[in-house]
Amino acid sequence: IEIVKEERRAVVDNSPMGKLMEEFRQAAYQVHPYRHPVIGYMEDIKTMNRARVKQLYDKYYVPSNMTVSIVGDVSAEEIKPMLDKYFSVIPAQEKPSFKLPQEPERKAERRVYLQMDSQPILVIGFNIPDAVHSDIAALRVASEIIGKGRVSRLYQKLVKEEQVAVAVESWAQLAKHPGLFYIWAIAADGFSNKDIEPLIHAEINTLLNEPPSREEVEGARARLKMDFIQSLKSRRRLASNLAWYEDVAGSWQEFFKSQKLVALVEPEDIVEVLKRYFSPDNRTVGSLEPF
Repeated sequence: IEIVKEERRAVVDNSPMGKLMEEFRQAAYQVHPYRHPVIGYMEDIKTMNRARVKQLYDKYYVPSNMTVSIVGDVSAEEIKPMLDKYFSVIPAQEKPSFKLPQEPERKAERRVYLQMDSQPILVIGFNIPDAVHSDIAALRVASEIIGKGRVSRLYQKLVKEEQVAVAVESWAQLAKHPGLFYIWAIAADGFSNKDIEPLIHAEINTLLNEPPSREEVEGARARLKMDFIQSLKSRRRLASNLAWYEDVAGSWQEFFKSQKLVALVEPEDIVEVLKRYFSPDNRTVGSLEPF
């Protein structure tokens, strides 16, 4: 428990980005458990005991709730006896059921403000669908164009041209339940989030009204394809991806299908998905400024 307390202090309580993201998710989600940090809140950690930990373990760490992914130079005929030897001794148990609350419809922008000893940090998020939704491929390509890497629009605008930020990034969260499209930026010395936010909104509005160039889309698709290929080179990463897609997306085959869908994204698709999700009433803004 003391180790977990220290970890919480390191990654949340004493971390400007960690603390901002915790408050941000609590604003972005009203009732869904995604609003809670995985590590838990300090009061929960303080009152944790062995009985509660064992109760959770006995309920969820059962074979029916397990996904096993094996990658390497093996055959099913060779590996099955080994799996039987080590896993068949675990008692069977019904798969635990989950009854998660549905997020209410968004009707207004939500904002959170924090002050810490830190450079200004701005996080903007838009609620988006789950990992297997048909819009996710276009949102992933959009994230590359908007804020991934040095060729992205926000990096070129905020970091190189205006020099109001030292870092910027965007990504479309892939999750079992509806997730978030994140955009974050860290201000340069002498600038605040008030300098950064209008520039981000301006770039988004440009994409809402005019499709990105075919060159931008092809470049974004190529980078996502390269990341996909790189993931195939690592047995550990491939095994993790297969298990993740099997559990979260419903089938390990969705891992390969997702790349095929990315390859089909066209410039017009970017405008369509952004108009669908990037509205002010679907937006959450988190702003951290120094004291």
